[in-house]
Amino acid sequence: SILLLVWANSYWEVVASRLVLGFAQAFTNPASLSLLAQLFPQSRATISSIFNLGIYIGAALGSLAAAMNRDQGWRACCLYYGVASAVICLLCRLASDPRPQPVENNTRLLESLDANAEQGCCRWVSSQISRAGRHLVTQVTEVVTSKQVCWLYLAATLRFCAGFGILVWLPPAMASRFPNDVGSFGLANSLIKAFAGSSSSLVGGVIADHLRSTGRGNGAYFCACASLLAAPLWWFTLQPGSSFRVSMAFLLLEYLAAESWMGPCLATLQGAVPQERCGAAQGVFSSLTALGNLLPMVLGFVPDKQLVFALQVSVSSCYLLSAMCFVMVASFTPPPSVTTSESQRRLTEDLQVQMSDSVISAEDECVQSSTSETRGVRSRH
Repeated sequence: SILLLVWANSYWEVVASRLVLGFAQAFTNPASLSLLAQLFPQSRATISSIFNLGIYIGAALGSLAAAMNRDQGWRACCLYYGVASAVICLLCRLASDPRPQPVENNTRLLESLDANAEQGCCRWVSSQISRAGRHLVTQVTEVVTSKQVCWLYLAATLRFCAGFGILVWLPPAMASRFPNDVGSFGLANSLIKAFAGSSSSLVGGVIADHLRSTGRGNGAYFCACASLLAAPLWWFTLQPGSSFRVSMAFLLLEYLAAESWMGPCLATLQGAVPQERCGAAQGVFSSLTALGNLLPMVLGFVPDKQLVFALQVSVSSCYLLSAMCFVMVASFTPPPSVTTSESQRRLTEDLQVQMSDSVISAEDECVQSSTSETRGVRSRH
């Protein structure tokens, strides 16, 4: 779909290509994160954070594409990125799947096709689509019946609102506050997104997995602390009277605190639902990004003179409200269980104790038997 943009000759052809792109990408996150949760069950937060590094790397590549657009045009950019995406997809397709593969059985499908051949292909396809729709509704219903998952979805929606509000309205807000530093802000903002955002995401996942493995916390509390810390840092980013450098310093700190939430949040979600429902749960989670556009849309109706203050208050409020929601998620989370390695260690210790007791008992029996034999011999004499 990216390559289709290269040959687009009208506005509606561009729109159609973008629609195809959005439809295809909608399947990526749920399937990818569900697969990663199966492959790395003990490091869900870390592996989700690594996966989400693509957000920040993509932002950096987006800045590179803007520079390429000025020199070579947008069609050349689409060509380069489209070819690179196709090559990466082919490499992923050639990789082997380490999971045990089920034995394919197409007998039932062939019988269904033969039975419905007389009714027509269209009717059979319609029945299969209806069946898939009912199955999807059932899975989503099972996911959202959990109070823990509902609070997590609400917290994630608030975080998406804050993130999209910053993404859309921070550049014009900074332009109104520092009109002479627009170019410097563009460079600083790109570097902060690429390095601070990616570092925060990765470190957040590693810390959350470490806390879970040692039994000293869970991902929801970590997300709550990150959101709570991000609120005042964002407030001071747009504080009136601050210089440009001070604002950029607080923006850097805000990214380091705020962007650590995604990996632990996804790990908490994957741990709150059965493994066979991880894909549906992730699909609902990804669809919440649409609700995240509510805040940018509302801020679009704010007068220009009040934009900075409205952005400052709204994003800080979203951070604080999301922190409270994450605390509610943690309240529904069961206590962290003993890790696999710890369980194995304790099991080994118990077995050693049991073996020692058995050896001691055997030795006592031998001693008693020897004593009895000795007494028997003495009595005979």
